[in-house]
Amino acid sequence: MSPGLSISVTGADEAATAIRAVGDRITGSFRPFFEVLGADWEAAFQGRIDMAGGETPWPPMSATRRRIRASSQTPGDFPLLRETGDLRASIVSTITDDALDVGTALPYAALLHFGGTTPPGSMVPGARVPPRPFVYLTNEQVGDAVDLLYEWIYDGEAGRD
Repeated sequence: MSPGLSISVTGADEAATAIRAVGDRITGSFRPFFEVLGADWEAAFQGRIDMAGGETPWPPMSATRRRIRASSQTPGDFPLLRETGDLRASIVSTITDDALDVGTALPYAALLHFGGTTPPGSMVPGARVPPRPFVYLTNEQVGDAVDLLYEWIYDGEAGRD
């Protein structure tokens, strides 16, 4: 069985349809395409951590977090989700011939991304954490992915200038 393309994109139906239509004509490994696309998406997700939200700025640091930070060695204006660098470094691509997964496996990443309440046993149990999304694609990034796919299909390579 030759590899196929399975994609789920919410809110960008036209792009998803274009990607599926082109994917129906392809046989063989998607790995070269996924390697470039994965690197682009990793950089985008890491960039949101570096820029405290990027396109949509995150809520400011809470008073509790400011007090904790004041007693640490982390400067007050350092990006909120970069204190240790672990979250940023955990964003990686997992690539096979027919699948690309870009994200993080850190247990606390979902709480930081979606928001919620800190669990018992955490530094500040029961604290409300506002959502600070960092793993998502903009419409422009979805369009860039479609352009990159067409480039890979018709030119035989996927790359960035």
